[in-house]
Amino acid sequence: MGGFYGLKVAPLAGFSAMVLLCPATEDVVLSAIADSEKGDAGAVTPTDAGAAPRETNASPRWNTQRLRSYFERQDSRTLAAQVDCPVLLIHAREDEVVPFNHSLLLTEHMRTETTLLALDGGTHTTAQHDPRVHHYSMAWLAEKLMH
Repeated sequence: MGGFYGLKVAPLAGFSAMVLLCPATEDVVLSAIADSEKGDAGAVTPTDAGAAPRETNASPRWNTQRLRSYFERQDSRTLAAQVDCPVLLIHAREDEVVPFNHSLLLTEHMRTETTLLALDGGTHTTAQHDPRVHHYSMAWLAEKLMH
């Protein structure tokens, strides 16, 4: 959700540059909410950072109706068009949570300098755990912030 909220806050925060890792769109979140409301056996509850997700049959710990209503009013394309700082989008092509095409869609709507780093293969967490991606991101940010 960090990528989605990065898009959301960027026009207000006055960022000089921004890196988004596999940013979700409202469609991804709405699909996850629908799955949790159906009581899918694979649905997971939120967990503490670093803890493994656990399957549950219990109700989610959030108000899904209000959450769904909030995300139904969001439009990632509009949010992307409002970003005015350079953006580095990093996305694994085989992301099983947020399809790679979501980052392609965002790049089409951004009206600012945008770099897309497409990782071969990978999963939704590949970029977050790859030291090479960390190094590239830091070098990219340093370059943007020095100008």
